[in-house]
Amino acid sequence: MPKLHKGQWWFRGEPFSAKAFRSTAIRGCRTWLNEDVLGEPGQGFIRGIWMLELLRTCPRHGVPLEPLWSRYNRFERHDTALRLTKHFQGNAGPSSARMSTSATIYDRWVHGRLSQEKQHSNWLDQFGLQAAAAFCAALGRLIEGRERGAGPGLDPSRP
Repeated sequence: MPKLHKGQWWFRGEPFSAKAFRSTAIRGCRTWLNEDVLGEPGQGFIRGIWMLELLRTCPRHGVPLEPLWSRYNRFERHDTALRLTKHFQGNAGPSSARMSTSATIYDRWVHGRLSQEKQHSNWLDQFGLQAAAAFCAALGRLIEGRERGAGPGLDPSRP
């Protein structure tokens, strides 16, 4: 395994900057949390994979990850026992996520890179996941015309 630099962490065999995990919002899949409770009342688990901003959908259910709670203070933010208790008591509010018929190609690629069954099937796989995902996000913004000075977006009819 390559050496990590200061401010980097390993997560599922991929190097990430620590900033990739430092959001003030804890996101998750309410469907998966509800399954936890049905399987073992009072039990629920925040999955580490939900902490990555580059992950947009639940790898198990294909629904968009949604904010479960947000706290600026990191100790309050990571007090999952208190927050999940509120979720289990029904105080978390209804899920706003819509069921997805299928995850996008990007979502499936990210899930694959983070799974135990890594498949190196495309050009992006030669790069670290965080760098490759940042490239995909920048390319997507450029195509949609959201980059500064990019104009209305790329014309798909042009070669």
